Amino acid sequence: MCPFLNPNIRTQRGEPAAPCNSAPRFALGRCVYTSNAAVALTQHNVHLSALLCRHTTGDYGVIGIDSVRDNERAIPFGGRVVSLYRLLSDAVLETMTPEERRRSPSLWIVTDGGVTTALTERDL
Repeated sequence: MCPFLNPNIRTQRGEPAAPCNSAPRFALGRCVYTSNAAVALTQHNVHLSALLCRHTTGDYGVIGIDSVRDNERAIPFGGRVVSLYRLLSDAVLETMTPEERRRSPSLWIVTDGGVTTALTERDL
């Protein structure tokens, strides 16, 4: 079993803003992640299962309003859904300038064509 998908492991970061007992709004399909994503999750003590929960329940992280609208339009038709999550703690992010926050470590989660991929900026 993938260690990043084990829901019994607790970490300090990545706790969902949307409750995980909410019904998922779409299916994840097959879940994969890049080696860069694995390193980033481990370095920042973030659990992928918490981010996947947020992703499927409609908490898309820090994407723009246009991307949120695109996601909402795509869900009923099985289209691409994109989320972006910052990996630093809220306390650390609050001390940063907007530009520093934009450049802070983050994780993209993309669901498209029956596959959900977790990846970093380096993978794009």
